[in-house]
Parts: sequence; C-alpha cells; structure tokens
Amino acid sequence: GSCRGRKLESPTVYLRPMMGKVKEAVYSTFTSFGLYEDVVAGSIKCRTRHLDIFSGSGSVGLESLSRGVRHCTFVDMAEDC
Repeated sequence: GSCRGRKLESPTVYLRPMMGKVKEAVYSTFTSFGLYEDVVAGSIKCRTRHLDIFSGSGSVGLESLSRGVRHCTFVDMAEDC
C-alpha cells in the first residue's frame, strides 16, 4: 500500500501477528476479487469497507486503508489495543 515500510507501535499485550506471506496471500485474493479496483490515483473512490476483528496492532486494517478502502473498523477485546 501507500504506507509501505512504516513501523507500527504494538500494545504491550501478547500478540500473534499475521505472517507476511499470509497477509500477502490475503491481499492478493482481495485484489483478484476486485475490491480495490475503484481506487484512482490516490483519491478514495473505493466502496470497500474493512472490518478488522482481533485487530491487535491494527496492521491488517491499516494495510487495507493504505490500499484505498473507504473505511476500516478495528475491534479487539484487549483494552490496550
């Protein structure tokens, strides 16, 4: 996405981050479904919304936002997340 290479601060709770190759496979699938096709030259025209359940550091939802989704909702049971 547009924010590639930035470091995220993680909460102090135990997290099991999604492996990079799994995340890449997920976003490759989303792209093949055409979920990001409405994104035009940085302007957000994408109708896709993302729900990040068990978000932890929020890296999965933030990836979607950097790829142009219109909205992302982050949900986690831990209060620190």
